[in-house]
Amino acid sequence: MKDSLLANPTLRKFNLIDTGCGTEHNIEGLCCKTAAEIAYYHDHTDADWLCHVDDDTFLNYPALVEYLREYDASAEHFIGYANSEWSVQR
Repeated sequence: MKDSLLANPTLRKFNLIDTGCGTEHNIEGLCCKTAAEIAYYHDHTDADWLCHVDDDTFLNYPALVEYLREYDASAEHFIGYANSEWSVQR
């Protein structure tokens, strides 16, 4: 795997950014925050993968790295679960 940041999580540096999206927990606020996350990733990193998880998600990092080796990082992928019943107040 060529991405040294993905291969070694201890090299990661995390930053908080002001998205300007507000603090509302509704569909517009969450979409705004997700869009800001993707834009920041695109503009500020050369990492192979973007992994978006919620604050209550447990992540088995070595298993994730192994799993992602099966995929071409230059192609677009959605891996996960998309909730079809939106539970956030609109």
